[in-house]
Amino acid sequence: MQRSNPSRPGQKPGFYFYFGVGLAVIVLIVQLVALRHPYPRHQDSRSAALEGPRPTRTFTLTATPLPPTEMPTETPVPPTPTFSPTVTVLPTETPTETPVPPTPTSEPPTATPVPPTPTRRPPTPRPPTPKPAPVEILDSVPVDNGEWGKEGIYVNYEADIYADGSDGHRYKIELGFLSRPESLAKVQEFWGYGGRGGGNWKMIIRVRTQVNWVSCGGDKDVCWQVSTSSGQSSLMSEVYYKQHVWESLVNHHLAGGWQNVTRSPYYHEIQKSIFEPICGATPDIPVIGFRFTRVS
Repeated sequence: MQRSNPSRPGQKPGFYFYFGVGLAVIVLIVQLVALRHPYPRHQDSRSAALEGPRPTRTFTLTATPLPPTEMPTETPVPPTPTFSPTVTVLPTETPTETPVPPTPTSEPPTATPVPPTPTRRPPTPRPPTPKPAPVEILDSVPVDNGEWGKEGIYVNYEADIYADGSDGHRYKIELGFLSRPESLAKVQEFWGYGGRGGGNWKMIIRVRTQVNWVSCGGDKDVCWQVSTSSGQSSLMSEVYYKQHVWESLVNHHLAGGWQNVTRSPYYHEIQKSIFEPICGATPDIPVIGFRFTRVS
């Protein structure tokens, strides 16, 4: 039998070609099945050696047609019954509206009108009251003689005057005039009462430490004596104050300054010793003052 050679060009494969391919596929399938399910070996190697060589079987490839594979029959599944929920309509109750009594509306209280607060104007600032200048003791004061010119009243001493104070210290005392404007005006006023003319008059007050005047007896504490020089237009008043008078002035000064000095029981007589020689009258305000200097 001559086999067809499928490798020749122009010749189609024949039956044997397809038969060989099918046989090879069957052999391959059998081997795969044998590998997956091997045959059990019950005989050991000794029994295999006693047996003689087995006859070689020649397998003839027969194309066994495979039975058609039956398609699985689909078992019909009974339909699942669908349950429709029954909706029961309940009667709707109409809510009973409970009447609410009206809330009484409280009227707001009537606001009492408040009178407007008067605006207080700030007080008008007043100019500061000037502080009075400190009072000084002047050793001399000017006097006006009108058409004759101007002169003055001067104080000098026969000797320094001393007195002991209640504080145990010793003081030097000097007589003079208060520097207050009203005191200086009073000096000029009383100087004009004197009515002296014919010259530019002046006055000298001489303070004595001791005298032997007949007019200055033991009952007098303040004494004075007047002399006039028309040629020199000079008026002199010599004054003498006893020691206890000076001591009274010192103690009043220690108790309250120059204002308290004017409260001494001898102060009026002292002013009289100065102004009586001028015009025969005495001022009603303090004009004469004293300077006190502690020396021990």
